[in-house]
Order: sequence, then C-alpha cells, then structure tokens
Amino acid sequence: MDISSYLAVGGWFIQVIFDKYLSYKLRRWAANCGIDHELDRLRVALLRTQSVLHETELAPTISHSSLPWMQELRDVMYHAEDLLDKLEYNRLHHEMEESSANESSSSPISAFMHSRFRDQGAPASSPEPCWDRSTKVKNKMVDLLERIEQVASGVSEALSLPRNIRSNNRNIMTSSIALGKIIGRDFKAQQLVTTLTSSQDENPVSVVSIVGVGGIGKTALAQHVYNDTRITEKFNVRMWISVTYLFDELRITKEMLESASSSRFRHDGTTSFNRLQVALKARLASKRFLLVLDDVWNNDNTTIAIEQENWQKLLAPLKDGAKGSKILLTTRSTMVAEMLQSSYIISLEALLVNDCWSLIKSSMFDETSHNINPQLENIGRKIAETINGLPLAAKVLNLAGCRLGKLPSRMNNLVNLRHLTAANQIVSSITDIGRLKCLQRLPIFKVTREQTRSIVQLGYLLELQGSLQIRNLENINTPDEAKEAMLCKKGQLTVLQLMWAPDLGEVNTNKEEDVLEALQPHENLKRLDIMGWMGVKSPSWLENEWLSNLKHIFLSGCNAWEQLPPLGQLPSIKTIWLQRLKMLRQIGPEAYGSGSQQEPFHLLEELVLDDMPELNEWLWSGHTMRNLQNVVIKDCSKLKALPPVPPNLTEITTARKGYWMPYHHDVKLAPATTARSSVSSLCIFNCPLLLARLSSPMTIEITASFGLLRSIITDQMTILGCPLLRERLELIESLDIQDCSEITSFSADDNDILLQLKSLQSLCISGCNTLRSLPSTLSRIQSLYKLVLWNCPALESLPEEPLPLSIRKIEVALCHPLLKERLIKEHGVDWPKIAHIPWVEIDGEILQQKLQIGK
Repeated sequence: MDISSYLAVGGWFIQVIFDKYLSYKLRRWAANCGIDHELDRLRVALLRTQSVLHETELAPTISHSSLPWMQELRDVMYHAEDLLDKLEYNRLHHEMEESSANESSSSPISAFMHSRFRDQGAPASSPEPCWDRSTKVKNKMVDLLERIEQVASGVSEALSLPRNIRSNNRNIMTSSIALGKIIGRDFKAQQLVTTLTSSQDENPVSVVSIVGVGGIGKTALAQHVYNDTRITEKFNVRMWISVTYLFDELRITKEMLESASSSRFRHDGTTSFNRLQVALKARLASKRFLLVLDDVWNNDNTTIAIEQENWQKLLAPLKDGAKGSKILLTTRSTMVAEMLQSSYIISLEALLVNDCWSLIKSSMFDETSHNINPQLENIGRKIAETINGLPLAAKVLNLAGCRLGKLPSRMNNLVNLRHLTAANQIVSSITDIGRLKCLQRLPIFKVTREQTRSIVQLGYLLELQGSLQIRNLENINTPDEAKEAMLCKKGQLTVLQLMWAPDLGEVNTNKEEDVLEALQPHENLKRLDIMGWMGVKSPSWLENEWLSNLKHIFLSGCNAWEQLPPLGQLPSIKTIWLQRLKMLRQIGPEAYGSGSQQEPFHLLEELVLDDMPELNEWLWSGHTMRNLQNVVIKDCSKLKALPPVPPNLTEITTARKGYWMPYHHDVKLAPATTARSSVSSLCIFNCPLLLARLSSPMTIEITASFGLLRSIITDQMTILGCPLLRERLELIESLDIQDCSEITSFSADDNDILLQLKSLQSLCISGCNTLRSLPSTLSRIQSLYKLVLWNCPALESLPEEPLPLSIRKIEVALCHPLLKERLIKEHGVDWPKIAHIPWVEIDGEILQQKLQIGK
C-alpha cells in the first residue's frame, strides 16, 4: 500500500473503534470491571492519533521515508482492534453467563472477579466484578497506549508536523476536525462562536449547549469551534472533558485540573475530591476559561434534583472564573441542557442529502479529483440517501483506494484477494468467504447455521496465517462439517482459539466431543485456546504428542471436562492456563502422560489455576518442573495442598481477595529473551485451605523450593509467622504489606517479626485504610534502603524514633493531610526524622534529591 492508503486505513480503523467498540455497553462493563480509566485513556490516545492523521493528510508533501511509520500505524491499529474485540467478546460471554446463572439461581459470577483494592463496604451478596490495577490486561492496555503514543509521535517526527500536534497537551487531544469549512454546519458554527465570545451574559460563567441525536455531529461541531482562532484568542484556559454516561466527579475534576495546568499536574493517586476542588478553584481564579463537557448523559437512576445538585457541586470551583467564561455542553438530552441552566441551546438537525454526499465525497476523494467515476458517484449518492442525515454514518471503509460504508455484495468474487484491510466485524459479514481462497488474514470467524457462513467456508482458506479465532462453534451441525474446516491443513496458523458460547439448553456431550475431535489443528500451532467446550473426554490429538510445537494452552469454561489430557508430554509447552473447569477434582498421573521418554513439563514456565471450585489436589510428588517460574492459584476453595511450585522461588504473594485473570489476553508470542528473569513467583488468592496449609509441615520438595525466597507480598501479617516463611525471614529483602484494612497498629508479635528481617531493603505499606501508626521497631531495621507509604489515609505521623540512616529513598502519598504537613521541608515537625534521606518524595513532589539513585 502507498502512504495515503495507510493513512486512510489508520483513520478508518480509529473511527471503527469509536463506532463499534467504545460503545455504551462496553464502557459500562469496563467500569464494572475496573478498567474504565484505561479504556478512556485508550480513547484519548486514539483521538490524538486521529488528530495526527488528519494533519498528515493536510501536509503539502509526504516523504516515502515515513512509510515504515505508516506500517507501524497499521499494525498498532490492528492490535487495538483485536484487544477491544476480545474485550467485547468477554463482555458478551459474561452477560450470557450471568443470564444463565440467574436462571439457575446460583451465580458463578459471585466468585468471578474480586478487587484487591476495593473497600469492603458492599454486602457479601453483591458481586464486585472488578479488575485489580495490577492485572495483566491492564498492563497490556498500558503497553498498547504507550505504543500508540510512540507511533503517533513517530509519524509526526517523520513528517515534520508542527510541534503542537505532537504535544501532550490535553487541550488538543480531541481536536481531530480541521479548521475551515465544516460541511452543512457553517451557520451553526458561526452562531456558536458568536455566542461563546460574547460577554453580555449577566452571569460570570454561562452555559451553552449543543443538543442532538447520536451521530448527528455534536462533537465534531464542538471540536471545530474549539480550535477557531477567535476562541483561542478569547480564552486564557481551554479544557476538553469527555464525560460519557459515567458521571465520575473525581475523574472529571482531575482532568479539568490537568487541562488547566501549564505543566502536568501529578494527581494520579489522589482520591480526595475536596483537595482536587480546592486546587482547581485556585487554578481558574480570575481567568477567562472555556470548558467543553462532551457527551453528557442524564442518570436514570437518580432524580433530577439530586443530579442537578451533583453537577452544581462538581462545577462549584468554576464560579471564580473571570467574566465571560463559558461552559460548552454536548448532549443528546434537552433535559440535561436545561438542568445545567443553559443560556443558549443549539439544536442540530439531520444534514441534507446533498450535504451528506459532499461529506462522503470529501472522504472518498481529494480536492483535486474533479472528475469522479459515475459508478462510484452513483454508489455514494445512494449511501447519502440511506444514512438519515447522520454525519457519523458517512464514515466509510478504505478498500482498493475508495471508501464504502459496507463491503460490496459481490466481495466474494475477488478470488485472488490476499490482503483485506477492514475491521473484523466487516470481514465476518462476507458471505461465502471460502471463495477468497488466497486470503491470508482472518482474525475472527463467526460460525452460523447458514451454509454461506458455516464452518465449511474455512475449509477453502488454506493460506491463512497468524491468528484465527473461531466463535460460536455451538452452531456446527455435525462433526463432518467441523472436519471440512480442514484446520489440520492450515500449517501457517500460529494461534487458534476455539470458542463455544454458553448453551442454556441440554448439551449433547458426544456431539461436542466429536466436533472437537474433528477440529484437529496443524502440528505447527504455537498456541491453543479452548473456551466453553462441554465435552467430557479429551480429543485424541491432545492425548498424544501431535502438537509438538505448542507452547501455550488455555482451557477455560469447559465445565464438563473431568480429567486433563496428558499435557505434560507436550514437548514444547511453556504456559498452562486452567480456568473455570468446574468438574475437575484432581490432577494426577494422567496429566503427566506415560508415552513420552522426556521429563514431563520440562519446559513449563507458567501455571495458572483460576476459579477451580472442585479441585482438591495436584499429585506431583517425584516430578520436578525445573523451568517453572510463575504459579498463580486463585479461587480454588477446596485445594488443600500446593501444586507444583517454582524450584527456585524468589517471591510469594498471598491475599484473601484476588482479581479476575482473563484467559487469553496475556500471552505474547514474542521470542524469549536470552536472559531469564531472576524473579520466580507464587501467587495465592482466595484459597483459605491452601493458606492454612502453609502453617503445616511441608514436603522436602516444597521446603527446598522456598530456599531462595527474597520477597513477600501479603495482606495479613500473620502469614509471616507460619514456619515455612518464618524460618527464612532473615533472608527477605522486600516486604509489601497491602490492603490490611483491619489493622490500626502493629502488634508486639508483628514488631518481633520485623526485627527478624535482617536483610530487608524495601518496605512498602499500602492500602491500609485504618492504620494509624507505623511499627515502633522501624528505626532498628538498619538494612532498610527504601520506604514507601501509600494510601494510608489514617496515618498522621512517623514513629518517634528517627528513621534508619540506611534509608536512601522515602515515598509518601495519599496519607493523612497532617502527615504531609509534618513532613514540610525544614519546617515540619517530622522533617528532622527524614532530613538525612537523599531522596524524599511526598504526594508526587520531590522535596529532596541529593543524588541519583535506582528504583
């Protein structure tokens, strides 16, 4: 593809993500799962990238030296779409599973997700489906965010765009509409600019609203006006906040404060709404500002009076702004505009057909294209007539140099097509896709019972490469159909995900087993996921060494599977992830296999047991997994003995609450690094019998595995007293005490344990909501190098004794305001206790930095 095609693909993908994936339902589900912040950051990053792409399209010349960055742009958009597509699938699966659970009056969701950082005020009967901030899915989203930022910056640098496009200033983060003509809205835009720049309103701060149905162009109009030179010259401060249906007063206030700050305001961990409001009031005092509140919804769960009160409280700091300050609101609801006492309301109506055609034409062709192919113009005008005057509906697909709202009905006639750049849901709409015999990339295929979209279509696609996810396998009519998919002939596939949706009816176990048997993959496969399968007996191709190249296997939601296949004899297996196998009671010799001459699991690096309610033991005595690095055990309430653990364990985490670990978002098929990580870990979440077992005598193998233990992360000090850990306290170098919400102080036993930590270098105490005092023996830990106190809101002071002279770094954040006051440099009561420490950081502000030290 040429550079212009890459630009079009990137821009179109971003719009698809907005239209399809960043939907109301997904955002609501993300909020329940605790990933709404990451999802919103992803939205912001994509908007910024969209802005870069638009400026690129306007650049007078585009050098071919920028082509590598364009290819990177295409790839990162693929990754973004794939990640969000998987999130959407999990949302649907969760929804269906919850529905199934409600019908059977027992909810498996109650143990589905738990938050390690959530207050315990909710009743026990109400599930808290939340991700912990440290889960791998969040890390993957953050990695994606960083890559998007890098690519956007790279594109900007390669094309020498103005620096303000590459700026991290949030004021321009949603400015993806170019200045100049805005099709069909010129008069409204002039009206809006005149209203916003007028100072005749009696109130110092007045509200102007844009009202219209979804997709009508409210945000586009607001973006256009926001960047108008008359607006930028009029207002000292401009802020753009995307509100959405989730009214989060803390997030909105943080974003307003960050937008209003000339430098980045370090607030990431701040949870005090009042402190943020005070800071915002100070920032905006006597300044003429423009605040855009984009996409404001009304809350159906509260009364108008309460909702109005919430908004008044949120916007209270803005009252001290200079006369002429304005709030611009975009909303679908006239009631919202009136509730916020708008002095002027602009109602957007549907575009005229000619305006829709002009919008489509501007997307399809550049300004120099005076002669348009009559056939394409005819298609474009027909599209214009069918989109009901909605500008958003005029966003179209780049395919072979033109953009269409959907793929042509005869798309399957392109029998020599190898590469198709389109969103997954667009590709999955192609009927008889098997006719595209040369197609090389098909990330997702959704099986239906219709012949034109049955799994038989896959049988013709022998050139497929990379990753293939097959959904709705419950729609396969017969095992013969499954066999015709010819997965065993697709040697260029590296990842295969087989997914069945939850079946609320009676399941034919024999058919399920025969179907999976017929879906035998090629021996070259590197990763296999099986989700939602309801068979009992494993397929024969998992009973032998057929998948000799398989490195990662994920078995999730297979609730009838009673006995594992001999995974231990897979010669290349590195990751085993077992999740919600509700009938699996024991893992024994059958999992190791007997036909292989090699040592079972000899390359296994990661083992995860997640939500296995009936699993009571793993019989592993006599077998050593010498390469095992990470073991995670979560929600295995009946498991009473440790499964295999890393032979050289360096870190253990124990917590009474865990977090949901999505089964297929985490493994990367990147080449292994030459140097292995020196950290090997054991994590135990919500497994009471297993934690109790730690206090009992252990086998020689387990005792030996703990010989190199150096780091402990826990939410209960008592675990340090168990014999297995107490014998090794003198060797512990790092201790992280988190979420001990019930302790107010450290007991005599706790202090005695801390004194045994002769090698302790790092101590972190976080999330202890009721903790009022630190250990009295803290001053006697002479090996301590780093002390972190985070989110302990009741902690008011340091111990009476000065901190050890060995400490080189101290970080304090989100503790009681009095503690911050006592630590004021050279004036605070407790400053002499820390004055000798080279690095002092309080609530994100570095008060002292005498030398450069490592993390």
